Amino acid sequence: MKKKQAIAVILAAALLTGCSDSDDSSDSVSSKAKRNSETTSTEAFTEEVPEFDADKYFEENSEKIIAVESAKTYSNVISAGEAADMMKDRGFTQNPLEFNFDSDGKYLGSSEATEKSEVKSPYYKTTYFTENEILWTVYVAGNSVIACPVSYNFGSENKAELILSESEQLVSYNDNENKFYITIPKKSFARIAVVDRIDAGTLESYTKEALEKLWKSKD
Repeated sequence: MKKKQAIAVILAAALLTGCSDSDDSSDSVSSKAKRNSETTSTEAFTEEVPEFDADKYFEENSEKIIAVESAKTYSNVISAGEAADMMKDRGFTQNPLEFNFDSDGKYLGSSEATEKSEVKSPYYKTTYFTENEILWTVYVAGNSVIACPVSYNFGSENKAELILSESEQLVSYNDNENKFYITIPKKSFARIAVVDRIDAGTLESYTKEALEKLWKSKD
């Protein structure tokens, strides 16, 4: 099955987060879009990848763009230590909580958030595998949390991705401009299921059949 264009990060946190692709789930919005537009290069033929237009991307895929904020001044950006505490409290301790940028937009490489980390990053991500054998990627963008059922989205024929969020508004991060986009996505792009709290217990409650029913209920 051909891989679908990944949605990004929120983040509630992602909208465009890679919710359907477990191999590329750590990428931000711009790097996802760039990869999807890349062409094969050989010694005889090369084509430059066009610059990613975040404004156009979100205009095309959102019912409403609520705000666009610089990560440098966005009041909801939290430290890696705060994010690590948040994820521990929610039961997400199976795998490391990772981040790649600081709030100034500087690329840090693959870094692990620990409870003593003071650096602030626009977004963090970890993975969680349930007893029902569903792989999830959990994102924190600003202080918003979303969860993407990666294995369900990847194996589904549905054109729109399913995303669990604590709000109908999603917060996505664009690393090219170091900006957050707070949006309400179109249903043709993503089906947002709002839950009271995203934690390990919530994710454990879903089977593949329950996720399919949830997706259909958002039609």
